[in-house]
Amino acid sequence: MLDADAIAQGEDLADKLDAGVIDVGQEHDDPEAMPHEELRRLVAYAVDSNDERIAWPLARRDVLCQ
Repeated sequence: MLDADAIAQGEDLADKLDAGVIDVGQEHDDPEAMPHEELRRLVAYAVDSNDERIAWPLARRDVLCQ
């Protein structure tokens, strides 16, 4: 999970580490700028997900509707 403008670098790094990518979107320039409760929800969602790439602005709708 990197800054919103570093998604390409995150994808390259994820490929090298066999890991996934979390796109926090443009609403927050970096994960540190996110409210703690939203970051907690994002981490919980990512832990339970099998997705290689999570687009948090889209996934957030599903999380908030639960």
